[in-house]
Amino acid sequence: QEYYVGQWSPNVYHNPTNIICRPFALLGIFSLFRILEYDSVHSGEYIKCSIFLVLSAFAKPSFLQSIIPAMILFVILRVIVTRKIEWKKWFLLIAVYLPACVVILFQTFITFFSGNTLSEGIGIEYGRVLHYYTSNIGASFFMTLAFPIFVFVVYLQSLIKKPYIQLIICYLFASWAEMAFLYEKGPRETDANFAWAYMLATFIVWVVMTKEFKENIYAHNKKWTKLVFKIGLIIFSLHLIFNNITITFGV
Repeated sequence: QEYYVGQWSPNVYHNPTNIICRPFALLGIFSLFRILEYDSVHSGEYIKCSIFLVLSAFAKPSFLQSIIPAMILFVILRVIVTRKIEWKKWFLLIAVYLPACVVILFQTFITFFSGNTLSEGIGIEYGRVLHYYTSNIGASFFMTLAFPIFVFVVYLQSLIKKPYIQLIICYLFASWAEMAFLYEKGPRETDANFAWAYMLATFIVWVVMTKEFKENIYAHNKKWTKLVFKIGLIIFSLHLIFNNITITFGV
């Protein structure tokens, strides 16, 4: 169990709320992608995105608790790099996030600070909970995301220019930092409840990077394409095989 928990999984099968949250999270983040990708977006897209974010929060707050800081980080980096402030787009995104923010703030208060649950609040300490389950945090990160990392490195020049890939990187970083630094005080400390956001993020990263792998595989010369495809398929297969072994046999 510790080997499974220490590496986590992008495809958690034993948590109903996480499973329910996934489709809303996917719909929400792809809607965000469309908003970021185009200069002019129909107002209906902003409304849909806001609805998906709220629904994801009702299912489980895991998506929102990382995509909110991720978007803040993305906007800050975007402004620094481009030296341009897209006031209209950023204000519209604030409006998109506001209803969901109200929901998650209420959930946070009830869960951690109301005194009506087993939780005794939120603590901050690097690796406090992770070290219960893994002796090497960096290795665990790589074991979970080797294939997406491979795709990102191979197609770095084209991917890094895309706003939605930049958001995905910020999202993954925010979810990992939350898992690494935050813990729930009290008897549920070892439950690693702040890891749920990271597990959901790895699932979304896997979906996006698998899509990018499929779309980019034919963008280079034939010899390069064959080599990249073979290496990518091997890494993908190793993920699949060892994940199933770990879940089935608990080793």
